[in-house]
Amino acid sequence: MNISLEQIQSFFRANFTLPFFMSILSLIGIILITYIFFKIIIKSLKKITENKVSPAIQNLITKILQYTCLAVILMTIFKKLGININAFVGAAGIAGVAIGFAAQTSVSNIISGFFVLAEKAFKVGDRIQLADITGNVESIDFMAIRVKTLDGNIVRIPNEVVIKGNLINYSSLPIRRIETKISIAYGSDMEKVEAVLMEIPNRVPQILQDPEPFILWSVYANSGIEVAFYAWGANEDFLVIKNSVFKLINELFEEAEIKIPFPQMDVYINPERAKK
Repeated sequence: MNISLEQIQSFFRANFTLPFFMSILSLIGIILITYIFFKIIIKSLKKITENKVSPAIQNLITKILQYTCLAVILMTIFKKLGININAFVGAAGIAGVAIGFAAQTSVSNIISGFFVLAEKAFKVGDRIQLADITGNVESIDFMAIRVKTLDGNIVRIPNEVVIKGNLINYSSLPIRRIETKISIAYGSDMEKVEAVLMEIPNRVPQILQDPEPFILWSVYANSGIEVAFYAWGANEDFLVIKNSVFKLINELFEEAEIKIPFPQMDVYINPERAKK
C-alpha cells in the first residue's frame, strides 16, 4: 500500500487543527493548575500540622493528597479524550471483588496502619523491640513500619504484626532500668556483696538516685548464688551505665576478694576400685 505525500498532508490538516492544539493546551493547563493546587495544599497542611501531629501522620496526609491529585488528573484526561469513565468504574467494581480476595493481607496491613498511627504507641526515631527485632523506627507507612536494627540493617515489619505483637518502646519514658546479673561463689559473705554492689552508684555519675538502685537475690544455682543489681538512668545513658557497671563489678569484686564462680566438676577416684 503506497501512501502519497498529499495523503499525509491531508491527514494532518484534517486532524491537527487549531482547535485540536487548543484542546491539548487546555488539557495541559488544567493538569498544571491541578498539580500546583494540590502542591500548595500539601505545603500548607505541612506548615499547619508541623507542631500538632507526628511526622508519620503528616506523611500519611501527604500520600492521600498525592493519590487524590493523581486520580483527579487521570479523570480529567479521560474526560478530555472522550473515554467513558463509567465503563472503567464498572470494570473496576468487578475486578475489585477478585482483587479483594487476593489482597486481604494488604488491606489488613493498611487498616492496621491507621490503628498504629491513631494509637501513637511509638513515633519515628523511637527504639522499639518486637519479638526478636530491636532497633530505631525509620518510617511508618501504609503497609508496614521500617526499623533500623542495632547492627545497621533495615527490617520491614507489616502493620498487622505490629498491632498483634507485644511491642516494647524503650523511648516512651525519659528513664530506663538497667539490670546486671552476677553469680557469687557459695560461702561468700552476702552482706559484704551487698555493700560492694551499693558502692556502684557512687562511682557511676549517670546512675539516678531516684528511683533508688536495689539488689535482688534470685537463685541458688549449680555453681553459685545469683544476684542482680538494678539501677535507673536516662535513656541516652543506657549503654554508658550498662558498660560501666559491668566493668566496675569485676574491679570491686577483685578488691574485696569476692569470687565469681565458673562451672566446674570435681572427680573423686576410689582407690579400691582403681586397683580392680
